[in-house]
Amino acid sequence: DEEEEEEEVGIPSMMTGPDINALLSENFPGATDLRPSAAPPPEGSAVVLLSDAASPVAVVAWLEGMDILYYAAGYTDRGRKIPLNANAQGMFQLMTSLTVADLSGFDTSDVTDMSYLFSSCMFLSTVAGLEDLDTGRVTSMKMMFNGCSDLASLDLSGFDTARVEDMGYMFSGCGNLVTIWASASFVTTSVSEGGDMFSGCTSLVGTGGGSSTAYSDGNANDESYARISGTGGPGYFTAR
Repeated sequence: DEEEEEEEVGIPSMMTGPDINALLSENFPGATDLRPSAAPPPEGSAVVLLSDAASPVAVVAWLEGMDILYYAAGYTDRGRKIPLNANAQGMFQLMTSLTVADLSGFDTSDVTDMSYLFSSCMFLSTVAGLEDLDTGRVTSMKMMFNGCSDLASLDLSGFDTARVEDMGYMFSGCGNLVTIWASASFVTTSVSEGGDMFSGCTSLVGTGGGSSTAYSDGNANDESYARISGTGGPGYFTAR
């Protein structure tokens, strides 16, 4: 069973987000796509190690064309997710050539820091697997999508934000963002820093409950608008 498989292959121990970002940025600076691989790297591939030295399972990444592929034996080849380090801060920050990121191969159930995750990824247009991320332990989403000006929609319908304390500038500068899908689990009850959460989201329109809220000006952009429109007041989210 799955528990026996986990014991057999061990559980990967990943580097922190900043360390992974440094490796990806240095080794694959022009890459446009990121996705999991069901097969190990071909012989002769220039491989980068994303797991730490103590990890019983190696997590590797390599370039295929302009795609970054990531792989872990016993995980991506079995349809299982690789557990990320609790600190995923800035994992893909400033990867300005990235257009598509597939996160479906990652388990984020231990992650507490998702700040700057895609900050300044100006050509990012698609984030696959976002709706399935486990955010139950996350306390910071600060600047998570800051400057992602090519995004048109985001599916955050699976996000549980009950523990998140910092949402400052989370979507700031996403000028082409029209729709943020969300559910009732996206709450701001623990948020103490939420200023400029939606600043510069000039195309954003939230819908729900028979009402809609279009982004109006720089004075209506904090965490109080982080709800489905019409559920207790105006909001920039849309019910899935």
